[in-house]
Amino acid sequence: MRPQYHTLISIIISIPVYFLTNSFTAAFLCILAGIFVDIDHLPDYWLYRRKMVIDRKFFTQDYHVMFGRIFVILHCFEFVLVMLIIYNMTKYTPIIGAIVGYTAHLITDSLTNGVHPLTYFLTYRLIKKFDTKILLEAPRWKKNKSIIGNQ
Repeated sequence: MRPQYHTLISIIISIPVYFLTNSFTAAFLCILAGIFVDIDHLPDYWLYRRKMVIDRKFFTQDYHVMFGRIFVILHCFEFVLVMLIIYNMTKYTPIIGAIVGYTAHLITDSLTNGVHPLTYFLTYRLIKKFDTKILLEAPRWKKNKSIIGNQ
């Protein structure tokens, strides 16, 4: 999903987070977690390009197909469990906002990015060796077949 949609969704869901937690910090963390989890696309792109650069290809996100691997280490439901454990240990209310924003990001990506249903589990990606042929669903592969064949 494009960043502007993650931003919009994060802002919208931060409103009920604020009213349910009565915490501006929780609402703010909801927005931050919902948007900035995408920072993990940078290392993937730099590995693909073999240099630290951001250009037009970065914003198409088709580089995952051309690279043949998809790491995006922060995009994993396992971190939701870690955050829940931290919240249960600390009872620090703003963590709830981060959990909601982060989870909303993962769910919207899962539903809109044309990936295998388990792709947003790091353990699954690890087992499948981060291979885009397995992690991306067939329709996206058919659409990008010419790109894949030119590796």
